[in-house]
Amino acid sequence: MPSSVVDRGRRVIEIVVVCVSVWFLMRGWAGHQPELVLGLALMFLCLVLAVLEVALCFNKPYRIVVPRLPDTAQPNGLDAVAMLQAEFEYARITGSEALSDRHTVVNFYLVPTGAVLSAVVALLKSDAPGAGIVSRDLPLCLAALLLWILCMVGVLHLLQIVRLRQAWQDSVKTMNAIKEFYLLHVSTLSPQEFSSAFRWRYLTIPLAERWWTIHFLSAAVISLLGSLLFVLGSALLGLGVDLSAVEWRQVAPGLALSGLFQLFLSMHMYRRFLAPEKHADKSGGRRCA
Repeated sequence: MPSSVVDRGRRVIEIVVVCVSVWFLMRGWAGHQPELVLGLALMFLCLVLAVLEVALCFNKPYRIVVPRLPDTAQPNGLDAVAMLQAEFEYARITGSEALSDRHTVVNFYLVPTGAVLSAVVALLKSDAPGAGIVSRDLPLCLAALLLWILCMVGVLHLLQIVRLRQAWQDSVKTMNAIKEFYLLHVSTLSPQEFSSAFRWRYLTIPLAERWWTIHFLSAAVISLLGSLLFVLGSALLGLGVDLSAVEWRQVAPGLALSGLFQLFLSMHMYRRFLAPEKHADKSGGRRCA
């Protein structure tokens, strides 16, 4: 499906979410507690949508002009050994450092997550019988606010993972553009013979948005935690306004659907940030996954 169609569909859904959240808030201010909880939860979700859409507006991929390799190119003047040594060094270095940046970003999210959850537990204990020094609603609402703030921090960490993946792709594109240049000017070997030493060429670089990569799995972990924190914060808000059992049956499906929507939205936006532009590279052809 073309990206323009997907983008238009996503924006239509976002407009619907904004309208529904405003309608729920209006109902909530009129005294309907379930609608108030759903309205506040959806309004926070609208804030997440706004952050992702603004970031997407600044997502301008860097493009590289790559020389094309003629079918009958002959050996030229550059030394093949130097390029092969550089390629081997790149493989050695990236093999040892492939996980460091991704693990750092995920750990930076998990550490504050543990701290905030400890603070939430402390606030909930202050609401226990006999604590009595604060009202019942205040600790629950503060706990919900902390969880939502942590959820927003998770969105920012998701964008960090996107930038790491984009930086990786830019580095690989640059390196493979140099390969193409060497293939045109290498000495002692024909370009066809020299190209057999490389696993990747510019047109065969793995797609940045593909499934089953370290970046994708890290993004999935952060997105899942963010969705759970969003739903848990919304549930604590419902406890803070003292919903009845009947009202919980009305609110719970909406919160569950909102959490699933945030999860799928986060993973969709991860791939949308990394998706290649639909017009072909200037070198022509398509890259394979």
